[in-house]
Amino acid sequence: MHLSSVSMIITITELFVSPIFRHTRSVDKKNENSTWNKTPNMLSGGLRNTRVMFLSCLLIFISLESLVVEGFVGHSRDSYVCHHVSNTETTLLAATPMSEESEKKAPQLALLTFDLDDRLFPIGPVVQDANNAMIRAMHRLGYTKSTNKGVLKHTSAIRKKTKYPISYTSLRMRAIQAELESQLPKKHTVDPSVVKHCFDAWLNQRHASANDKLFPGVVEMLERISAQHPCVCIGAITNGRGNPKNMQSISHFFDFCVSGEDDGVFPQRKPQRGIYEASLARYKESYPHSIGDSRIWCHVGDCLANDVGASVDCGAHGVWMEADHEDVVCASSDKPPVWSTASKRTMQNRERLKRAAKNKVSAKITHLSQLPNAIDALLAKAAQERQETVTR
Repeated sequence: MHLSSVSMIITITELFVSPIFRHTRSVDKKNENSTWNKTPNMLSGGLRNTRVMFLSCLLIFISLESLVVEGFVGHSRDSYVCHHVSNTETTLLAATPMSEESEKKAPQLALLTFDLDDRLFPIGPVVQDANNAMIRAMHRLGYTKSTNKGVLKHTSAIRKKTKYPISYTSLRMRAIQAELESQLPKKHTVDPSVVKHCFDAWLNQRHASANDKLFPGVVEMLERISAQHPCVCIGAITNGRGNPKNMQSISHFFDFCVSGEDDGVFPQRKPQRGIYEASLARYKESYPHSIGDSRIWCHVGDCLANDVGASVDCGAHGVWMEADHEDVVCASSDKPPVWSTASKRTMQNRERLKRAAKNKVSAKITHLSQLPNAIDALLAKAAQERQETVTR
């Protein structure tokens, strides 16, 4: 019984019962000179009235209590049903309890993460647009001999000379600096603010172009999944600088983005465990429960090594997407994109990881429109496996 309910019955009892006792005392006082044999009748009559009123109050209380209890049916402190509470910055999911028994019977999608490049938009055309914006910024500053070919040449040279891990941001900014300084007299340097200005032009156009070039059906897919799984947390896990939170058309669907460039993550980018562990940490910051039991995590990506194998090793269900878009160079291909400066050793290691990851694929799709059905199939399979485990 709730404390508020106890307080309610005490209050009602005082309101209705106390006047009766006061009336009984008053009657006793008026009749204190009466004969003794009349007093028991008066007292018993007062007590009978008291019992009647008390039982009436009790019935009123039971009726009120049933209404209170009805509002709490099914509440359990250890399990949750989530509802979206959105604002202009992010989509937050507020947790409210659900019965533990029903949760055990129905596996639910708790976390859905995406690789970005060539999954939500074609990275080749997007990077080309960003590169062109960077070159235009250089030209406006007077460095009119700057070219994309020149920047790529400096990028490759810097990467070959660097013996320690280098972030893509640092690599690009150093390549921009080298391209600009190649047009200056010897021993002249470019101010860091100029380099940052050119890099920002590249990054801003990358996000604008990615938003404009989203694959058909991306928004509809995210809408459908959000409607079917209102408790889902949606995130992005990427090695690069793309961030869906900076893409107007889809920003409101995403709760977080973890990049291999982030402080605390680099150099642990995909396929290392560090980036996935950082993503789970971000998930747990906003959600009071962990992956496992009836809650599952699905990660969608095109690379068997970086996405499927690596995420499965950290507890995800790996969804392998071999895109059928003509603008996509599938990561399962042996051919790297033209703008890649990955070393031969890196590519060989990736091929080895791809072969090892083929047996870890939970679902395979060729278009994002197939993802909602693939997730439903994974949830059904998880429910069946759990039931088989219980009946053994």
